[in-house]
Amino acid sequence: VGEINSLLPQRGGDQIRHVIREIDDRLSGFVRGQAIVCLLLGAWYATGLSLIGLNYGLAVGLGAGLLSIIPFVGNIVGLATSLAIALTQFDGWLNPALVVAVFASGNFLEGNFVTPKIVGDRVGLHPVWLLFAVMAGSTMLGVTGALLAVPVAATVGVIVRFVVQKYRESELFSDTAATEGAPGKAEADHNTASAKTCVDSGPANDG
Repeated sequence: VGEINSLLPQRGGDQIRHVIREIDDRLSGFVRGQAIVCLLLGAWYATGLSLIGLNYGLAVGLGAGLLSIIPFVGNIVGLATSLAIALTQFDGWLNPALVVAVFASGNFLEGNFVTPKIVGDRVGLHPVWLLFAVMAGSTMLGVTGALLAVPVAATVGVIVRFVVQKYRESELFSDTAATEGAPGKAEADHNTASAKTCVDSGPANDG
């Protein structure tokens, strides 16, 4: 940290440090939020599989939740393992179907509610932008892209907000706002002058 500070310019160094600290906070929030999501998923899977009566259901569910730190991996590995156990343990298709339902519901809740809310709040991203980032990352780079999408989007968001803030504080923004307000001001001045002329000419006409 000291070496990084020594490399920062004297002018504007505090602003750069502020941006770096905010990025660090967002990334730390992502890690904490993702850990909470994994715990919730592990509890959901473990509870569902245990209620079905699956052998090793508790361990498989918790393991699937832990692996969910990597997008799609926890769900796929957990589902495949649970189905393999269910097909050898139970007769018929009811219990294997229930296993599929447990993981399908967990995946739905995680993707549409849990991750957007918990992780999105901690990284400062709207749930819609969070889902868009994950979808775009997974489309371009697969699992790696989905894993990196949220941290990258959070970092970009911090930088964009900083740039917008500096722009609003700049003379360029002030000049633009003043220019846009000029026609309205000119019209108001014209109306005021016209009204004054009418008032001044009133007594003269009466005379």
